[in-house]
Amino acid sequence: MASVKDFRLAVVTDWLHLLAGGFWVGGLFHLALTLPTTLAGVDKTHRIGLLAQVIKRFTRVAIPSVALLVLAGLYNTWAHVPSFSGLWLTPYGKTLLLKLFFVGLMLLLGGLNNLHFGKRFARLAKMQGEAENDAERIELERGFARSVALEAAIGVIVLLVTSALVFMTPARSHPAMSPDEHPVMSSTGSKSARN
Repeated sequence: MASVKDFRLAVVTDWLHLLAGGFWVGGLFHLALTLPTTLAGVDKTHRIGLLAQVIKRFTRVAIPSVALLVLAGLYNTWAHVPSFSGLWLTPYGKTLLLKLFFVGLMLLLGGLNNLHFGKRFARLAKMQGEAENDAERIELERGFARSVALEAAIGVIVLLVTSALVFMTPARSHPAMSPDEHPVMSSTGSKSARN
């Protein structure tokens, strides 16, 4: 395999990529599945503060996970896709672009959860006890639950697309990426021509 022989860090970055994805997507599933049940058992006067803390603490896990995902993903992309044209000229590249589209949606939702919901919950926690907080709290709780569930669902799509990539011929080994565009050129010939 070219990525193992020619790109020595590929195995390490694959594991880091999986680990970071597990923390991010796994954490989202934990929030989506267990938070509503947990909140049901918490007095409404304490829910706002609890949600503000949950968002703050999950953000501390999510941001380093996403940073690690991006760094490992960039290296893995470089190992499997030799040029930008490989992103749209090969099935592997097109599938990778699809994955990146869904990851981008997850990042947008993550930003919304942190910046919009997190700040509003923190503000409401400081204004605790005011009568008008109750309606806003209920609206925020529902909005946050929907947003986290949607982000987790998109995470499933990302995982499915990623599993498809595992079984595809990397763009670096794809015949369309060989210098002479010869359709029957072997993947080893393609590798030796590039390295």
